[in-house]
Amino acid sequence: MKTIKFFAGLLLLSITLTFFSCEDIVVPRQDDSDILFQFEYVNHAWGENHRGFFVVSNGDVLSYNLPEGWVFPVGDSISASALQNNLLLATDTIGHVDAVTLKQMAGYVEEAFAGELTEPKNVMADAGSEGYFVYRWDQDSNVYERAVLLIRGDFYQENKSPGAKIIADWLISLNDGGMFNEEK
Repeated sequence: MKTIKFFAGLLLLSITLTFFSCEDIVVPRQDDSDILFQFEYVNHAWGENHRGFFVVSNGDVLSYNLPEGWVFPVGDSISASALQNNLLLATDTIGHVDAVTLKQMAGYVEEAFAGELTEPKNVMADAGSEGYFVYRWDQDSNVYERAVLLIRGDFYQENKSPGAKIIADWLISLNDGGMFNEEK
């Protein structure tokens, strides 16, 4: 039964990724649907806050707000079915990114994954966490790997690679500057 559910989930993921890949976007990877960008804000201090957006391979910016059934990554990875679940919970299209920009940002992904993270520094209390991330498919381990680009809020942590900063700045611009703009 688990095998059937696994293959059904894989089929659903393939169909959805095909849907998200309707435009021809040339990126320096095997498959452009292997890369996703994310902004996420989480705060549990003064009520429940969980919102954000994904930038998917066709350029759509898909938002979510207090999604029920969300699956958070474990460490630096998330299964394809869990990520698919989260994408299905991002129900509103709030914008679109052109293919040229997507190609440019995809060109920095490997550099972001190779970048080192600064030590987390506590800078606020009860403000929550604003995170900027990039995901890529890892065929060998059969999961999506996640690289932290920048985390701001209660804690501050950044990826030291110049490519990660470029992607983070781009995502922050899509997020109207974000909630926290301190440099620590």
